Amino acid sequence: MLQWFIIGLIDCHKSPPTQQVHEAICAVMDQLSKNSSHVAVVSGVMSDCESVFVQETKRRSCPTQMVLPMHFESLCQHVSSDKASWMQAVARESIYVDVAECSANLADGLREADVLTVDRADAILAVVDAKQLTCPTSQDNELITYCRACRKTLVLIDSTSGLIRFEKQASVAESVGVSDSKRLSQWYSTSSPCPLPRSGGESAGMSSSQPPLTGSDTELAPRLQLENWYQEHEALANRLAPWARALMLRMIIINLAVAGITATVLSLDFSTELKTASNFLKMVALAVVLLLARRQKRTQQQWADARLAAELCRVYLDGLWPLKRHRMLECRLAIPGWNEMLKSLSMCWYMGRNDAQELQIAKQQYLTGRIDHQREYYSEHSLHAGRWHPRLKIFATSATVVAMGATGAFIVTTDVVGLDNLSTRLLRLVSAVLPIISAAVLSWIVARDLPRRSHRYAEMKAILEQQAASIRAAPNWPSLWRAVVTTENLLLQELTEWYTKNRGTDKSAK
Repeated sequence: MLQWFIIGLIDCHKSPPTQQVHEAICAVMDQLSKNSSHVAVVSGVMSDCESVFVQETKRRSCPTQMVLPMHFESLCQHVSSDKASWMQAVARESIYVDVAECSANLADGLREADVLTVDRADAILAVVDAKQLTCPTSQDNELITYCRACRKTLVLIDSTSGLIRFEKQASVAESVGVSDSKRLSQWYSTSSPCPLPRSGGESAGMSSSQPPLTGSDTELAPRLQLENWYQEHEALANRLAPWARALMLRMIIINLAVAGITATVLSLDFSTELKTASNFLKMVALAVVLLLARRQKRTQQQWADARLAAELCRVYLDGLWPLKRHRMLECRLAIPGWNEMLKSLSMCWYMGRNDAQELQIAKQQYLTGRIDHQREYYSEHSLHAGRWHPRLKIFATSATVVAMGATGAFIVTTDVVGLDNLSTRLLRLVSAVLPIISAAVLSWIVARDLPRRSHRYAEMKAILEQQAASIRAAPNWPSLWRAVVTTENLLLQELTEWYTKNRGTDKSAK
């Protein structure tokens, strides 16, 4: 799966950039992009520095996410007609245009736009006045502090001299994709002049024949790319699922066999040779169980990872793809380690913005592609769990009752009547083995999560039917977005619970 690296720019100085600042922006963009073949940017377009940043982004063919401080109609009152026309052109070429929601005035909107830029980016280029950062109460300092708290890769560019200061956060090496973070920090020496770009804005150390940063000329169409990811993870999950269940069942059966051998040896009279052979057989069987347990754990973890990845792809492919893009629809998962995949999926979704349908068509496609599919899944698995759970529970209870009867009969025949023959020994064997069988069946019920699935999946089916009615009646895009967000949050919550139960806490297999 593609690993996207998103670069953002915030202009804390709000003054026309000098040539040194322009060169610094170019050099930093080139250096941050060296170790990632898929780079996107997020930025506002109000200040001159942001305009330079967007122009350099266009020259490099990077996908752009545009952030506005308020809706375009209101924003046109604060800018010239030429600036408004340029912003419209940038918006048409952007994969997504975001708008600051809580913007009572332009100043508040600009501040919120900067915060949105920080939230969406992996690395932040901040054009700052070094003197302002020494004031603890300045708003610029608060924004830089927010970048640090969010553990972003932060590059400070002096608004006058173009000097660069690179701040190495704890997750810099992982975010940029560089294993040798020392080499990276050496390039960004503290308060050192940036390398001057060559002609055409090309930075030092970059050849003129280097391809665009995104490699967009050779990429697949966004939906085809997403389908390939889904098929890859779906095939892996389908291959591992039966194997993980089979390993669990084999472990239960072998443990049951070992317990049965032990009970048989204790209940019946065997020769010394047979007892020795049975002990050796038990040791071999228990060793096999240990090997199966290790393999089952690894297979279970790989299966859970593949299934979660496939379902996340399905969210965008079958659910969100025909909808008009809005950031509230982005998947959010409370599971560590999945941010990179979610970012790749959302970038692919934004880049396929031209596939968005009209409202009525989008509603119908979401209902048939997402709601109906999930409703059928939960209905089928609820019925399956509802059939097997009571049957297995009755079998386990019956085994316990029969074992109780066999124990009572054994006590009567041996202690009261005083018999000691093959029949009494068989009664003792049955009274010892049946409780073990009952425990094994109950273990399988718990392992397959049958009690929860039989009830929870029926609830999910009913909830999806209610959500389908809300989606079908949605009169406009905002109401549809809210209904879809509610639906997807419910589905992702159930998916998270399933993943946590099946994956466990060990991350060694990932």
